[in-house]
Amino acid sequence: MSDRPRFFWIGIALALSIAAACTVAAVSSSHSGAGSAQPDIVAASTQPPGIPIGLDYGNTLFNAGSAKIAAGFADAKKLGASWVRVDLPWDGVQDTSSSSAYDWSRFDELVDAADSRGLELLVTVVDPPTWARTPQCDTQESCEPLDPKAYAAFAAHAAARYAPYGVHDWEIWNEENLGSFAASAHPAAAYEKLLADSYTAIHKADEHAVVMIGGLGMSDTDPSQNWIGAYSFLSGLAVAGGLDFADAIGVHPYDWNHMPAQSAAFKLIDGTGQSLESILETYGHGGTPFWITETGAPTSGSGSAASTDSTGASHVTYARQAQIATATVAAETADPHIRGLFWYTDTDLPGSGLYYGLRTAHGSAKPAFSALQKAIAAYRASL
Repeated sequence: MSDRPRFFWIGIALALSIAAACTVAAVSSSHSGAGSAQPDIVAASTQPPGIPIGLDYGNTLFNAGSAKIAAGFADAKKLGASWVRVDLPWDGVQDTSSSSAYDWSRFDELVDAADSRGLELLVTVVDPPTWARTPQCDTQESCEPLDPKAYAAFAAHAAARYAPYGVHDWEIWNEENLGSFAASAHPAAAYEKLLADSYTAIHKADEHAVVMIGGLGMSDTDPSQNWIGAYSFLSGLAVAGGLDFADAIGVHPYDWNHMPAQSAAFKLIDGTGQSLESILETYGHGGTPFWITETGAPTSGSGSAASTDSTGASHVTYARQAQIATATVAAETADPHIRGLFWYTDTDLPGSGLYYGLRTAHGSAKPAFSALQKAIAAYRASL
């Protein structure tokens, strides 16, 4: 990649786009100058048929450097994935004060790398800087924003900046029913405010935007961990009016070692009497699509490894992970309520205790890599 990526040449066009689309202040960026016309906003013709299938990298690529980004996106292409999901950390772009300049350079590199490989991006906006966090958790990146409008303004800046590169899909937070939002006095109402402000600002910045509820953790309610069950949280959000501000619903149906047909987490989407889909229908939003923005199975943990359906294991064997990958693509692409599917993740992260990767930390491909590749190819061939 050259010292001045393609963002350099569209700086003025983007500045004009931001000024016209946002009510927030113009972005201060290192990529500015005279340039060519904006790229096409929608490049859907380059995408394969069927629902988006992608690989989720979470927060691992934002500050990883060009070599790791290239290797990660090469895996996505090799798998046959057409999308990637990445975090946009607010504190990595505007870290010191509300009036500080924006430094988009590291996310520019991600967007440019995806664009050059024909990969679509689903972006999860996370990690407020210290000055923008609630006081009680000012040392935790995952804590909720102090001012929802400030978060929304940042998301709108990003939407205006990257829309010309075909980036239109935005996830508002991540697993908001687990952790910081769930610890709020009124968690559904707090998240509804963030969602409503962000939805309004992003759609003003980009008329093609898709704004989705951040992926819900499909867990049971556990007050000791500040967890609210996905059904309870979405019900509360519906009562608060939040479904009016969602183009899609993100869900994270992990179930460790069960196939989708036996998985309570998958069934909770639309396969039970008290399902998330039933909430949408009750409140007049039936048909709003679900996106599985994370799912997968770990291959290491403190307990035993399962090779079949099991409730006592903490992780699965390599062979079982491969079976789950195959079954997940087959089952979830057949569900008419699901319009996106992302596998978590590319490479194990031992430092974080996360072993969901299709590769080990040393880079060796697990059997799940080939299994997922074949499952995606089979799905595309069936269309």
